[in-house]
Amino acid sequence: MKPSTFNFELTEDQSQDSIRPLKRYRVWIESLIFLLLGLGLGSAVMAQSDAQTHRDQVRKQEVRQQKRSDMKDLRNDVRDHKVAKHQVNHDLGHAKVKQAMHDHKAVAKINRREKRDQKRLKAMGVDHSMAKARRQVKVRDDNRKDHMN
Repeated sequence: MKPSTFNFELTEDQSQDSIRPLKRYRVWIESLIFLLLGLGLGSAVMAQSDAQTHRDQVRKQEVRQQKRSDMKDLRNDVRDHKVAKHQVNHDLGHAKVKQAMHDHKAVAKINRREKRDQKRLKAMGVDHSMAKARRQVKVRDDNRKDHMN
């Protein structure tokens, strides 16, 4: 009797059948890895953008508060300028030249403050800040006169 021999070689069809499940498994693992990698990167980007948005909101709020403060300063400068200019003209009208020269220096100082505030507001994006301040001062003063404030 002939001893039995085992043939460990597979036919072409059998070898392809045994490799197909391995290929499917490999594709499934690769897809899972890409999915997890995409989720990880996406969540990292979202977390970073939330922090960036928060910083932008805080910065915008600070700029808005700075604009309000500068506009308030400019309104006060406009009101002071109006009073000081009136005083200079009053002194000149009453022949008080020395006092008028002294008061004019105060008016010049107020002018410099107005220009500084105006430039700062222009840099922040406020157009025609001086006209706005003058208009607001006029409205507020009229409201005070009419006892509406």
